[in-house]
Amino acid sequence: MRNRRQSGLIGFYDDPTQTEPTYDPSARCQCIVCNRQLTPPMKTISLMLRGGKRSLFFRVHAPCWENLSDDERATYESSVIDTEARREGRSP
Repeated sequence: MRNRRQSGLIGFYDDPTQTEPTYDPSARCQCIVCNRQLTPPMKTISLMLRGGKRSLFFRVHAPCWENLSDDERATYESSVIDTEARREGRSP
């Protein structure tokens, strides 16, 4: 996985009752897999921090995500969770 700043690529909801995200990086950001501008077809990956209220999401090109192994997907998901935990000042 490439090493890059991901915090601007991660969207989140602060409360499960929200209908609109607190922060949405929009589709104008990059795919975290290939680091190119997002274009359709895209896939949104949703995650939840353990013990947290905030739910996270990020977008990738659908083919980029589909071509990853389960282990590679888990690595990207863990990286996103770790990035958010550091941003919140928590240990990943």
